[in-house]
Amino acid sequence: MDYRQLRYFIAVAEELSFSRAARKLNISQPPLSIQIKAIETELGTSLFSRNRRRVELTPAGEVLLENARRAVKQLEHTTEAVRRAGRGEAGTIRLAFTSSVPMREAFAVMLRAFRGRYPDVQIELQHMGTGCQFSALANDQIDFGILRPPAALQQNRNIKLMPLWRDRSRLFLPSNHPLAHSNAPISMTELVDQPFVGVEPLVNCGMHEHLMSLCGAAGFTPRIEQEARELNTVLGLVSAGLGIAVLPECYVCMAMPGVSSRPIPGVEAESWLMIAMRERSVPPLLQRFVDVVCNLGRADAPELVPSTINEHAKAEPARIVKLR
Repeated sequence: MDYRQLRYFIAVAEELSFSRAARKLNISQPPLSIQIKAIETELGTSLFSRNRRRVELTPAGEVLLENARRAVKQLEHTTEAVRRAGRGEAGTIRLAFTSSVPMREAFAVMLRAFRGRYPDVQIELQHMGTGCQFSALANDQIDFGILRPPAALQQNRNIKLMPLWRDRSRLFLPSNHPLAHSNAPISMTELVDQPFVGVEPLVNCGMHEHLMSLCGAAGFTPRIEQEARELNTVLGLVSAGLGIAVLPECYVCMAMPGVSSRPIPGVEAESWLMIAMRERSVPPLLQRFVDVVCNLGRADAPELVPSTINEHAKAEPARIVKLR
């Protein structure tokens, strides 16, 4: 039996009339009768008992009707699902992000906007370091990454970077620090003799490079007393009194005990969080995501820039969350 025969059978079973079923299907009656007979021959049993006045389902026909409806509904659902996948309206998107990204309201806005428009798309979220994101993109383990790439990872055209959100840095310092008694902006030139805690350069999250750039513009090289692999850990080291740190402004929302913060003035304290993807022909589903991201992006964002793959990045376990 095929899909057409099942539809013919269901029409006759529901109308209990070959003539009415033929009109409903917009075909003549003889071909309909031939198809019903073919089904009965294939199954080796009668599906209808009929005389000149009425048509009734046999017990075998009743069983077939129940299963035929289910089969047709499933086939129609599958057909539509395939069509929607072809249009980029269904499937799975693998999205990685660095540790500070979920702290931004814009991240939640982006996910809500996309899921609201494409509810049948599953988004697989993975927390992953910047260097590991570049390796995962190169190995087709993720579709997109959200990161703050250092300049060292922006030399090759294998990966595209699209500016997503402007990210401002802020100074974090122990609450008992002499500079913590003011909320006014603080110039980097005031921090020449201060001990810093920061992110290990090999993490390739962009923050080490950003700190060096800020201090270099102020005319000094920071004295880094301690380094860590996670920005959350850096903030903990500040709370422990090991030094001061320059971190993304969004870390203010963590309100860690024993930590105060002050704004850093000037454009030098600004950077961009970017969305990264492989340089390739973009499938419809991924293009849908790019379109939503672009519509939510800032008009003053710089143009797309090429990037490179960090060949030395070590793989790290990814925490996966599925949004349905």
